[in-house]
Amino acid sequence: MASILIGGDIFPRRNMDLFSTPNIDRLFSTEIIELFKKSDFTLCNLEGALTDANIPAPKCGPSIKASPNTVRALVELGVDCVTLANNHIPDYGTEGYIDTVKVLEQNQIRYFGAGINIDTIQTHICITINNKKIIIYNVAETVFNIPDKNNAGVNLYDEYIVCNDLRDLRRGCDCLIVIYHGGAEFYEYPTPWLKKRFHRMADCGADYVIAQHTHCIGTQENYNGAYLLYGQGNFYFHQKSDPAMTKDGLLLELLVDDTIVLKKHFVHLENEKIIYIREPDYSSFNERNQRLAEGDTFEKEFAIYAQKWTVKWLLEFRGLKLIDRIMRIILSREKFIRYLRSSYKDVTGTCSRRRRRRSYARGTFGFFSHETIALDIKIICG
Repeated sequence: MASILIGGDIFPRRNMDLFSTPNIDRLFSTEIIELFKKSDFTLCNLEGALTDANIPAPKCGPSIKASPNTVRALVELGVDCVTLANNHIPDYGTEGYIDTVKVLEQNQIRYFGAGINIDTIQTHICITINNKKIIIYNVAETVFNIPDKNNAGVNLYDEYIVCNDLRDLRRGCDCLIVIYHGGAEFYEYPTPWLKKRFHRMADCGADYVIAQHTHCIGTQENYNGAYLLYGQGNFYFHQKSDPAMTKDGLLLELLVDDTIVLKKHFVHLENEKIIYIREPDYSSFNERNQRLAEGDTFEKEFAIYAQKWTVKWLLEFRGLKLIDRIMRIILSREKFIRYLRSSYKDVTGTCSRRRRRRSYARGTFGFFSHETIALDIKIICG
């Protein structure tokens, strides 16, 4: 039976020598290698720039790159295509983007989701498997990845544009898949705002909507005939300092026949190698899915999570003053939050208003996480 295999975030943040050699037997177990080899079309998210450029783009958070030679492991594994709508492909500016697509083209790896400028962004690809026309659409949240006339960037989520794109694409295909790069990192549930976005994309014709970027396996639900996965987890994208949850991920296999059937494969990082788990324990995953289905429980989970970010977000948008430093020392956490709320006027901030507006527009709020969290926490914090 013909199949499409979708992997999560992949990038050689460690073991670059094994990616460059390449030595995929030390990176991936035999079962995973065989799964890629037997699939008719394979796809992963390339979470960084393949470049020798040394000047990172201005941003908050890490700038991620690797030698162009590391692409050899993707070729050896059998990756046919990569998505680029993410928050790290522009980390080394337009130069880094050009280097990346150049090495992908040299190695006959397809790519989409980004462009050298705002006018050249390729939002989707179309493939034919078993006489079925399948369209895969790639979009990301806004985090230091905004394209313009002169700078590379990615296909950003604008609800009006994306929903119209999906309606138009739906008319000309048998299956429509959305790869969405966003959500809360290291959080196993969608934010309420993200859940609404996924529902809207399903309403506009998407059959599968898959969230990457969270670096952990999240939750799933079926809505309006569509399969929604809020967090696929990593494929190969790990740091030793990352939480244990980042060691797990899902490979999604779509078996294409008269109908299309989804099969999940559980993978795990063990001793620097991604291994295939034959009999995975899905009990915690199923429990989260149940909480997601119970709306009140899901909302309470997010409220607890959001409270952890309250101080950081209020200070980020409002601007830190000397008096704030003093009050943070002498007040309890609860009283300090009330103090901040009392002086919190609007999301652009009251301190250095012009700088705050510019930071918001450029995506600085994404340093802590992403725009959906910003919107949800703004509602909770008032």
